[in-house]
Parts: sequence; C-alpha cells; structure tokens
Amino acid sequence: MLEGRRAAAVELVMSLPWQHQPSTVQRKRLIDLVDTAWTAGWTSEALRAELVAELNGVRSLYAVWASRLRDLPPPRVGETRSAPALPPRCDDPRHDPYAHHRLLIDPDTDRPGRKCPNCHPDFISAKGGPR
Repeated sequence: MLEGRRAAAVELVMSLPWQHQPSTVQRKRLIDLVDTAWTAGWTSEALRAELVAELNGVRSLYAVWASRLRDLPPPRVGETRSAPALPPRCDDPRHDPYAHHRLLIDPDTDRPGRKCPNCHPDFISAKGGPR
C-alpha cells in the first residue's frame, strides 16, 4: 500500500468511534480491509457512513466493522449517503506527532490515551462544533 494511502486508511480507522484503543492487529486488519474497499471503488465518505451506521448496542465494534468491510456490496453509483467530513487535526502539542489519529499522548505513559476534545470526531457535532 502506498504511504499516503496507508496514512489515509489509518486516519479513517482511527477516526471511528472506538470504545477503547484498538490493538495493533485490529488496526492492521481494518486498514487492510479499508484499502480493499477503496480498490473496489468505495469512497472514504461512503465507507465511513457505512461503518458508523446503526452501532447502538454493539458489543464489539471491531467485529462489526471487520464484518461490514468484508461483506461490502459493490459501491453504488452516485452514492448519496455520506458521513460528515473530518475537521483538520488541531495543533494541540499533546497529539502523537508520529500517528495520524486524533488521540492525545498520556503524560504518565507516553502512549496515545484519550480522544482529543478539540478535533476527534466523537466530539464534533453535525454542525462542525464541539458537542
């Protein structure tokens, strides 16, 4: 996978509304499945909309997303259903400079920890402002 395309796949996977930090294996599998979906013609917007739809009561988000990505139908021409565009990553200095996700570095562990309240999609309303 090309580096820019991989970075975009990482960004999409890490922007999903995870309940907790995904494992390296989970991240890699979803990134590979996203790349396969793009190759099949899916757009990032349509793919994100498909992945975040109807998640109430889901116990394993990873299992649902992996299943949805494996079982995607061919993309629809003129897809109208789309997720809101992601805002740019903010300039908070606590962001992990080597990762493309929107998690802040935990000062106690030096590892990505909590979601950034300024730019993580879980904190952005449909109008583009903080919840």
